[in-house]
Amino acid sequence: VDGSDLDPKMGLLGEYDGENEAYTEELDIDHSCTVKAACVEDGVLSPVVTLAVEIPDVPTIEFDKKTNTVTIKSYNKVYFTTDGSKVTEDSPVYEKPFVIDHNTTVKCRSYAREDFSKEVSRYCISIEPPVIKFDAETNAVSIEADDKILYSTDGSDIYDDADEYDGEFEIEDDTAIKAACIVDGELSEQTELFCKVPSVPVIEYDQSTKTVTIKSNDDVLYTIDGSDVKKKSPAYSSPFKIAETVRVKARSLVDGVFSEQSEKECVVVPSPEITFDPETNTVSITGTEKILYTTDGKKVYDDEDEYTSPFVIDRNTTVSAACIKDGILSDQVTLVCKVASKPAISFDARTKTVSISGENTILYTTDGSDVKKKDSEYTKAFKITETTTVKAKAIVDGRLSAQAELECEI
Repeated sequence: VDGSDLDPKMGLLGEYDGENEAYTEELDIDHSCTVKAACVEDGVLSPVVTLAVEIPDVPTIEFDKKTNTVTIKSYNKVYFTTDGSKVTEDSPVYEKPFVIDHNTTVKCRSYAREDFSKEVSRYCISIEPPVIKFDAETNAVSIEADDKILYSTDGSDIYDDADEYDGEFEIEDDTAIKAACIVDGELSEQTELFCKVPSVPVIEYDQSTKTVTIKSNDDVLYTIDGSDVKKKSPAYSSPFKIAETVRVKARSLVDGVFSEQSEKECVVVPSPEITFDPETNTVSITGTEKILYTTDGKKVYDDEDEYTSPFVIDRNTTVSAACIKDGILSDQVTLVCKVASKPAISFDARTKTVSISGENTILYTTDGSDVKKKDSEYTKAFKITETTTVKAKAIVDGRLSAQAELECEI
């Protein structure tokens, strides 16, 4: 009864009726179909006979609310209406699934053996999904529809207990908006819109490395000349260093829309300059801001001595200095200041040994002549064998110190 071909291997039907000397079989059929039958003997089929059976079955109406599609199922010819009116022979014949664009009652009846089945109906709710709109200039979200709207802003799907939309609202961060209309407890297809809000960039400045870093989830444009950011401004790609005080401004850009502008003054305090006059052994420090300094080679901190005027040194000294403004120190500068100080000569009469001490390179003589730049360099203590006058001078950068001398008597 399903339209398939007969096969000798199929299960046999029929019981032998001794009175009529024939095999008989009764079938209960609940829908229109074509019945096929054949006799079989020794695996050989007789010719197949067929009979078309028409039964006016009760059709079923199915409705897909996501696509608003109506499907009618029946084994027979079906007449239907979509305006709620009674189904008659003048009603349209159902051929294939169709889409409705408004709430309506669909009615139908199957037709067989010149008779109608009973009428069935279904109320089909055609709910247009809402339209979500986002204004990137104002960060405002609006939802439009002809029916009641339910929505969510946390990415969750819409159910009949979701919040009801009652008007335009603003968002501060990137948000996934979902919405659906609801009519008589039925939900429309869900719509979704990801609303991307340009985040306000965060400008960070590392004073120790003079490095500017701009943080944002979006593309960033920036300026360092104090001008406001425009679409032609350079794009930020990685941290960068600055050499002087600048005001950094930045804005995120998403789909052609700017965020609010952020800005930060990144202060670079100019370093001072140290000079040394070897003729007078005077150290001078100049700078545009308050100057702090050390003379022991140590790093300059914000609690060091303040430089007020040039000063004289009497020995080799490492001078370090930095300017300070609003608690911010400049890069430190250092200068080694070498003083051509007079050396010291000593004589050990017991061992007849002469020693010369001093901070710098020392030149000396043992014949009583004054020291000149061409004279011998002192490297270690030496012995003498007769009374003599030892003379010595320190030499620094081609400059000779005052001369020291000692008569060593044997």
